[in-house]
Amino acid sequence: MPRRRIGQLSWIDGALAGRGRRRDALAEIDRLVDWQPFGRLLSGIHGAAKGEAAYPPLMMFKVVLLQRWYGLSDPQMEEALFDRMSFLGFVGLSVEDETPDHTTIWRFRQKLVADGLIEGLFAELSRQLDGHGITIKQGTLIDASIIQSAARRPRMEEGKVSQTDPDARFGANNERGRFTFGYKVHIAVDQGSSTIGQWRVTPANVQEVTVARELAAGNRAGLRRPRL
Repeated sequence: MPRRRIGQLSWIDGALAGRGRRRDALAEIDRLVDWQPFGRLLSGIHGAAKGEAAYPPLMMFKVVLLQRWYGLSDPQMEEALFDRMSFLGFVGLSVEDETPDHTTIWRFRQKLVADGLIEGLFAELSRQLDGHGITIKQGTLIDASIIQSAARRPRMEEGKVSQTDPDARFGANNERGRFTFGYKVHIAVDQGSSTIGQWRVTPANVQEVTVARELAAGNRAGLRRPRL
């Protein structure tokens, strides 16, 4: 089956490569991942319409990865490939290559699902990235839990502050519609990996929206390496 030839560098690519631009997260992932296992898994895929030359399946899989990581629709992915140099470099296209349109992207992704390859491909990628201590983050989910104070709840005549635990406050438990005296633990969880990124402990009367911006900023999408 015919395959397109991609990645032939033009003078534009050479000029851009020599400008000493800062390496981005995609370039680091591309450098660290061993793509040969993916190439073997994808070797039987032909995602083009009948009679057309197909894009290399590994290149198209990288397009699917970008879609997942950046939350892009097929038309948005088509547009991003057209004008984002970091995307072109990651998938292996040069500025003179014809980029796949949204129907080609959709057709290839459907083929991956139909052939039962998608889970194995993502499992292999997670295995490799975990080995390098890298987590791909895909958005942040924020939740909060109320923890009851060990101190006695203040009586009505004592006000809302406990002499034993002056930092604790009353907070509403939405599930039961009752007030608990204590603290609230706010947790930011990465949507893609389900790992806990940032967390804060506040008095129970502090609303989630108060700390959401701070937690989301600390859990911003991108590469995250554990501190040594």
